Amino acid sequence: MKEGLQKELMIQLLYPAILGSILYQFFDFSYGAILDFSSPDNSQVVLKLVFLVVAFVFYGSDYWYAKFSNDYNWWFFAANFFFLCCMFIGVKALNVGEVQGINYVVLIATYFSFLIVYLFWDVTQYLSSSGKERCYYKEVIAWEVLSILFVAVNFFVNNNYLFALTLILSTIWFVIIAIRKPRFYNEPKTFDNQ
Repeated sequence: MKEGLQKELMIQLLYPAILGSILYQFFDFSYGAILDFSSPDNSQVVLKLVFLVVAFVFYGSDYWYAKFSNDYNWWFFAANFFFLCCMFIGVKALNVGEVQGINYVVLIATYFSFLIVYLFWDVTQYLSSSGKERCYYKEVIAWEVLSILFVAVNFFVNNNYLFALTLILSTIWFVIIAIRKPRFYNEPKTFDNQ
């Protein structure tokens, strides 16, 4: 499979499928939450909504980041696929529409796992880049290392609100990073633009 085909499969098929699933769960749960907001424990409802919004924004930023990646080889395809699986499992761990609470162990483990995989990917990109792009990857790696550390702390600190804050801040930082990714994108050569 050619490098461009891998990227197209990921960007045009797999990402939209998972994103659609997250959006469906968000709208379905939001509708139910609005109708049942008088329940005695609204904190779980609010946390589930916050985590769904964070997942959607993080996922959209990762889509943007992958879309404008120059070196989309089998390793990055595998890392992206792993991320999609982790994101899907993480959203399922929210137990949206269920009476039970959020499965924080699974949610934390999925974020931790895909951040580790992406750290390895971005280190390889850092080592093969130069100039401003190398500085960009240094910032990406700093974000990943700090996010990994803060997510890891949540394995030991049992505070749902701290974990929500961790993911919100990490996601905001990632949005800022991802928005700048197109600056370093080189349009692939095709028959039309050679």
